[in-house]
Formats: sequence, C-alpha cells, structure tokens
Amino acid sequence: MLYAAYRAYSDLAAKALASLAEVAPESALMHQILAQNLASRDDFQAAISQYRRAIELAPELPGLHYELAQMILANSAEESARSEAQQEFRRELALNPASAESEYMLGVIAWLQSKPQDSLQHCLEALKLRPDFVDAHIAAGKALRALHRAGDAVDQLEAAVRLDPRNEVAHYRLAEEYRELGRTDDAARESAIFHQLRDAHQTVRALYQSILERPAMHETIEPGAENP
Repeated sequence: MLYAAYRAYSDLAAKALASLAEVAPESALMHQILAQNLASRDDFQAAISQYRRAIELAPELPGLHYELAQMILANSAEESARSEAQQEFRRELALNPASAESEYMLGVIAWLQSKPQDSLQHCLEALKLRPDFVDAHIAAGKALRALHRAGDAVDQLEAAVRLDPRNEVAHYRLAEEYRELGRTDDAARESAIFHQLRDAHQTVRALYQSILERPAMHETIEPGAENP
C-alpha cells in the first residue's frame, strides 16, 4: 500500500509539474521547483540562482527566502555565507512571522557563531510558534548545556523524547545531561536506547539518502561522539 501511494503521488506530482511548465514556465513557482530539483542533486550554486530569480518575480511568496537561506548555508560554511543566510531568514520572518523554522535556523547559525545565549533565544522563540518542534527542543537543550544549565537542558530534551521517542539525537543528548547531573542509571538507559536506534536507523538512512539524495536539515551528533 505504501508503494502504491508513493507511485500514485509521484505520478500526480509529475503531471502537475508538466501542467505548470506549460501554463507558467517563467513563474516564481516554476523557478522554485527548478531550484529544489537542483538542490536535490547538490548543485547549490545553480539552485541559489533559481531561488533569486523566483524572489525577483514574487518577493513576497512565503518560503522562498527560507529555502534560499538553506541553499546558501549548504553551499558554503564561510561566515559571510552565514551572515547572508541570516538576512534571508529574517526576511522570511518579516513576511511570515509564524515561521518557526526560520527562528530555529537563526538559532543554528548563532550556535555556529559560538553564541549559545542567542541560539537559545531563537530556539525558544521557535518553540513559542511551534511547541512540538523536536529539533528546536534539542537545540535549546544543547545551548542550555553550553550555558551550564543542565537541569533546564534536561527539561528540553525530555520534551523532545516525549514528542519523538525514536529520535536518536534526543536520547544521546539526554544521556549527556543525565550523566552531568550524576543520574548514572538514567544516563545508561538513554545511552542504550540511542545505540539501539542508531543501529536500527542505519539502513533506513542509507535508503533515504540514495532515493532523495539530500535529507532535510536536522539536529545531529558531532562526528566521533557516539558513546554518551
């Protein structure tokens, strides 16, 4: 049934795209689709150009500034790129103040800039907009850990685990915080859950990346740090 649904929606999407190409080949939405396709093939520079063209045609279309900012970050880890992406996320928020994803990404950038307090503030703003935003809870917990607020970090990470019990990153970071507070039994339990989930997700992750090539941005674990 899942395969049939996948094929049906894929066929519908292909037909809709063909119709859009005939009716409005130079529309902002057409350029957005082209950008998304290029991004799926890791051609970020070309995707950026398509997003900029879409914004020229429809500067107030929700989502364009957010997606452009994501491509800018994917294309470069330079500080100039992060600053440019920040501007685009803020433009998205100006158009769509309910964009919890943009607030969260501003928090991600602040973390990369070694500004945990700013990162925390953006994540908390994202959670006001979307209380069930698991990655924002995890990022808030990470920022609180850096600010030496282990108890508050546990609250955020326990919320993440309740919302998504199969989120391996949430269990990993919760194990870290429990260990910081001397709760060794709780830390051992969360660490065991993390390793079970990590092993179970390996096959799914490989298949997902082979089909879609580039997964959405989520909270991750630092390379080599897999034994909380």
